[in-house]
Amino acid sequence: PGVAELRLKGVGDTRRLPPTGRLEARENVGEKIKNNRERAALERLGQGRAGLRELASLLASPDAARRPRRAALPYPPEEDLDRHQREAVELILGVQDIVAIQGPPGTGKTRVIAEALRQLAKSRTPGQPPLRVLINSVQNEAVGNVVERLANTEGLLVRVVQRQARSEDESLDFADRAERGRERV
Repeated sequence: PGVAELRLKGVGDTRRLPPTGRLEARENVGEKIKNNRERAALERLGQGRAGLRELASLLASPDAARRPRRAALPYPPEEDLDRHQREAVELILGVQDIVAIQGPPGTGKTRVIAEALRQLAKSRTPGQPPLRVLINSVQNEAVGNVVERLANTEGLLVRVVQRQARSEDESLDFADRAERGRERV
């Protein structure tokens, strides 16, 4: 059940579909790639090779995470924050292990994340090891909005690990190459 668009690869109009027939999905390449990536991530997590070595134990026992200490903003905020958003930034600045931000649309999650990262970037001293931050969202647009807000932040290097295809054909080509192991996305 559902609607599928069928596109034939080839030059010209030499191939034609019959007026009726049956279309069966043999393999969902995107789902297979996603599953392989998830499996590899779980293996790295289990082997203690995640960016945060304690991540597996923190995910298994969230209560083991140290409570964040509220830290005063060291610099005047660039974002217009309400009281709750300011408190959230202060808690992020005092986090010792891991932080997750969740909330309905329009509550200022993007504003809070951008301001917290600006504060952290400004507080860095030369020679300090790099700060590793993973920003993830179900919606790619949310991550893009954070990156856009941080575009002119001095002392902050943003690396976007998502590569978008310019067309459906390129998207399929990315999936094919990634599956064959020639390209690591």
